[in-house]
Amino acid sequence: MARPTLRWGFLAEVRTARLGLLKERNFRLFYAGYATSLFGTGMAPVGVAFAVLDSGGSAAGLGLVLTAGVVAQILTLLAGGVAAGFGLIGRRPARPLVVCHLVAAGWALPLAGLALGLPAPVVAPGPCGSSPEA
Repeated sequence: MARPTLRWGFLAEVRTARLGLLKERNFRLFYAGYATSLFGTGMAPVGVAFAVLDSGGSAAGLGLVLTAGVVAQILTLLAGGVAAGFGLIGRRPARPLVVCHLVAAGWALPLAGLALGLPAPVVAPGPCGSSPEA
């Protein structure tokens, strides 16, 4: 039985085809944003765990907080699926996606400030824009 010969040219073609996408600026921007978002999503439970345990919470409290986050994610995924299924997203699906990411960032930044120990009025000022006096 003869052994098949390995064609090295084929491997070079596959490597070039895979890395060819990185030549496109739009794909590089998309990939960098996606990787950053995925990293932040993965690190969020770690930050929440440290914040809950640092504030005096127990392991049961941490489980409750993480469960609430998973339930919220499931409900928003279901709502998004229903909106997409009924055609509520429209012809420009990028616009609602950008709006949703901006809303998520608007919620995440004040929470990060609270987790870092900043006082609440500094993180999220009241309706009059008041902040504590130094």
